[in-house]
Amino acid sequence: MHYHKSLLKKLKEECFGIYYDYRKIAFVFFCYSLLGTGLILGTSSFLDEDVTFHHTTDKEQDSQEKEPETIATEATASKNQSIQDVLDKIKSHTTSYSLTGNTPESGKEAFPDSAKDSQKDAQESTAATAAKDKDSNKKEENSYKSSKNREKNTKPYRISDYSKKELEILERIVEAEAGDQTLKGRMMVAHVVLNRVASDEFPDTIKKVVFQKNKTTYQFSPIKDGRYYDVKISKKTKKAVAKAFESSDLTDGALYFMSRSGSSKKNIKWFDSSLTRITSYGCHEFFK
Repeated sequence: MHYHKSLLKKLKEECFGIYYDYRKIAFVFFCYSLLGTGLILGTSSFLDEDVTFHHTTDKEQDSQEKEPETIATEATASKNQSIQDVLDKIKSHTTSYSLTGNTPESGKEAFPDSAKDSQKDAQESTAATAAKDKDSNKKEENSYKSSKNREKNTKPYRISDYSKKELEILERIVEAEAGDQTLKGRMMVAHVVLNRVASDEFPDTIKKVVFQKNKTTYQFSPIKDGRYYDVKISKKTKKAVAKAFESSDLTDGALYFMSRSGSSKKNIKWFDSSLTRITSYGCHEFFK
């Protein structure tokens, strides 16, 4: 019995010892697990870097081990590709100039033949249109001027446009200048006065035309020498003035007239050198 108790006690002691040994073993195993995990992770990272390093090194080595002919071929291809890129850029630049209608800085035209023809046709069409418009405007302007001239030339010939006083002034100057001429000769003098009224170069009334004075010189000598005030208006002169309003201009637009027998050499020289002789009738010559 004593022996049995001793055996049980011994067994119990051994079992507790084993229990404590298992705790130690578990702790040691845990520590080794952590160490192993760290070693595994470190080794994997090292291996990856090594693989990358060796991979890069292999590429460089392969590049270095290429044959000289292969290197030359690749260099030529690269050069040709660069030249082609430059040509493509130049072509694109030229095309952009063609589309915008500009020329490169070199001053040479970059238009294709078709673009040149189209531009030329457009320019010719524009020029033709402009010329047509110009001609049309010119015709309209000339038509307007002709209309205004006709209006000016016909307006003075309407006797209703003038007062009785102005008609008397016209009759008096015609009597003083052409009282010894025929009916036609008197009408032509009246037409010169009316042409001056219609002209922009002279005053616009009969009175102002007849009494016009340049400095000290009167346009009509009867005003200067006083004959204008002394004459008596004849029926023939009245008739001539009345017919002047009814007929067309017998002087063809004359603005001046003179009698060589009654003019000074200085005046005759001025008429001949400065004016254009249109016609003559009786003792008078008519100028423009």
